[in-house]
Amino acid sequence: MGESNIAEIPERPMKPVEDTGDGIRFLGVEVKKAKDTTSPLIPRAENFARIKDTREALELQRTIALAMSTGDPLNIEGRTRRGKSDIPLKMAAMLGYQVISITGNGFKDPDELEEKFTEAFRQEPGVKRMLLIDEANAILPDVWKGMNRWFDEYKRSGNRDLAIILTSNPASGDYKGIVPAGADLAARVPTYRLSEHVTEEDKRFYGMSLIKKAPEFPAGLSEDDFLISREEPLELEDLERIIPNFVEEWEKYVEWDIQIHQMQRNGSLDKEVFGEPVVYADYGEPDKVLEFLQLFCPDGATSIIPTLQKALTYYYASKYEPGSDSHKTITEKIATLGGEPTEVPDAKEHRDEDWE
Repeated sequence: MGESNIAEIPERPMKPVEDTGDGIRFLGVEVKKAKDTTSPLIPRAENFARIKDTREALELQRTIALAMSTGDPLNIEGRTRRGKSDIPLKMAAMLGYQVISITGNGFKDPDELEEKFTEAFRQEPGVKRMLLIDEANAILPDVWKGMNRWFDEYKRSGNRDLAIILTSNPASGDYKGIVPAGADLAARVPTYRLSEHVTEEDKRFYGMSLIKKAPEFPAGLSEDDFLISREEPLELEDLERIIPNFVEEWEKYVEWDIQIHQMQRNGSLDKEVFGEPVVYADYGEPDKVLEFLQLFCPDGATSIIPTLQKALTYYYASKYEPGSDSHKTITEKIATLGGEPTEVPDAKEHRDEDWE
């Protein structure tokens, strides 16, 4: 290979959250700051001092930063007081984003939301905005169906000065939830599901953080948890040039994606989580995975498989609740990528099988 003009990836940050001057890296994923930070709609950072950077909180910040980097909306599902709203608001304060807030309860007509969406979509020099839709699964299905065009417009626009974050509660004995717009919404808005329970390690880290005696990093945080944003995305031609077996490895992923669709159709993977549909779009995931590779494939890589596996964790495994059978199954399936092809199991007999 000859010399490349590809912009180098920045050095791995030493801190989980790091200010780069014109942006902030959240476990390595950089989001650029707003240049105009004069608006009263920008949250005050001191209001979120109680939010501590536990491992769960850092992973959520990284996921939000990834959505902001790729121009995807994101639905965060989790129980009360897990930071679903406060962590996006804290990030908005750090980045200088104006926040347009909507609470799902009470809306009966899409026209009632028109003003909020119009304000959020307005572009001005130096201004960045976050549209935060709380309790999204309390919005009536017919209202959400009328809002699909906004999500379509957002994705088509490529507007990186706007972040759209939704929050929702998982169904439980006390809260049944409402499926906002079924498969249509699930295909347009990726869902990141927080685990049902906080880990003991995060509880210890949080408790000691309150008296400023916590270690610098949460327990278990490693180099593998970082994704390092490139200064400029790689072009497809760059990937083909620098990765010797790029086409063959991408073809393996395409076959892997087909298997995942087969597994969901035959019941090997759940089709619903808490009554909400789990949707693998016909073409949506490969498009996102390729963009992920272009943004995060590291310098010196000789294979796309490690970066692919991280992408699949975001765009496939995150559709299921951590710790669930389907989450375990798809995580194990991700680990086989690049190895020998595996057969698609029948129904749910695979639950206790070894995928290797």
